[in-house]
Amino acid sequence: MVMASRYLALWACALLAVAFNVVVFAQQGTSGTVGYEVTRSQTSVPVPHGMAGRKTIDRERRIGNTEETDGNSTDFTMTLGGFMHRCPVPESTPVRFEVSGDFEYSIVVDGVSTDVVPTERKRYEKHMTARIKVLVNDDLSVTEGEVEGEFSSNIDGVRSGPVRLHRRFRVGEAGTPDIDALIEAVGVTGDMAAAALMWNASMTILDAQRTWREPNACAEFEFDPASETRAVSRGESVEVLAKYRTRDGRQPIPKGTWYAAVEQGGKVTESGQVQSDGSFVVRYVARSSGDPKAGDGARIEAISPAGYAREVWRILERTTYEGTFTHVDALDARNFAKVTGHLTWAPEDPNSPSSPTFGAVTSRFFRPSAGSFVIEQQFFNSGIGGPGHCEGTGSRTFQIQQMAPGSLRYMLLEIANDGRYKLTL
Repeated sequence: MVMASRYLALWACALLAVAFNVVVFAQQGTSGTVGYEVTRSQTSVPVPHGMAGRKTIDRERRIGNTEETDGNSTDFTMTLGGFMHRCPVPESTPVRFEVSGDFEYSIVVDGVSTDVVPTERKRYEKHMTARIKVLVNDDLSVTEGEVEGEFSSNIDGVRSGPVRLHRRFRVGEAGTPDIDALIEAVGVTGDMAAAALMWNASMTILDAQRTWREPNACAEFEFDPASETRAVSRGESVEVLAKYRTRDGRQPIPKGTWYAAVEQGGKVTESGQVQSDGSFVVRYVARSSGDPKAGDGARIEAISPAGYAREVWRILERTTYEGTFTHVDALDARNFAKVTGHLTWAPEDPNSPSSPTFGAVTSRFFRPSAGSFVIEQQFFNSGIGGPGHCEGTGSRTFQIQQMAPGSLRYMLLEIANDGRYKLTL
């Protein structure tokens, strides 16, 4: 433990030195900022969509502004950082999921000194670029990574490289690469830049990991039947097909473990494995003591290297509507037909669903389940060419329970989720 702590302390100091050694170089031949006009700036590169990380470009310019420093100048630019995918993506067959990204560490210093004759011009360049990826485990942890990069330098025209680096490394709990990997990276490239870049990337790994561990950030469900669309009776069971998908591209996730728990009331199957097509079935049984209530259902979760999904599937409360309607078709006061009804409307059969008619707004549909309607008719027809006439009245009552199902097929009550409704008789 003491040795490990000593290594970490040494590496922390060394990495700080990487960040500051060129600043010292840029200040050589100067006395602080005395005699120089100093301009500093930092630019943050915009984070691409779906990525995590940070990349900055720091600039400093020193221009002599006294008689002693006139003509002297130093321009310093440092680029550090990179971006990594926030959500894991498939990597191979059998499917493994990885998160990868590109990182850069570069320093460029141009100096002009008129303190010597002839005027001296110096250039210092150091460039390290790397693609770093980590493999995501089934529990969304990260223990193994890989770096593949290239280092080159140019010191006053003396070029070195490119030197290529390709190595696997272990990832610690804080996202940091193991010490052996850092030591080897420095040994291969002959410079601390590789270690600095790998260390910088570890912070981005942690940032991305926080995202893919959030519910529904990288993975999500699609239910069939959809939540709050299926009404059930006491003790009735429903097989809910859950499709486990990536949020980006909605691709099936062919592995993982799912869990289910009762939400408010009922029973459920508790766990299982995601199938190779990215689906699984949760069997929900409605409460048998008392009527099923709004909010009853199953809380469903799935975890895999692609991400964590969590959602509640709820039943549709078996709501009924009751009402009266009257329709009159009249020619005059003695010739008319009148239909009066008193009906109870219950949710329609989910196996034969109707199609919504209010655009993209979801609707619920109801069919007559009880009640009756009365048809009354009265007519009066005068004879042709004489005083005779024909007249009559009549009525008949129809009970919904006694009518053939086919005679009710056009009777429909549609209620949209935004409050609009449509009644077809």
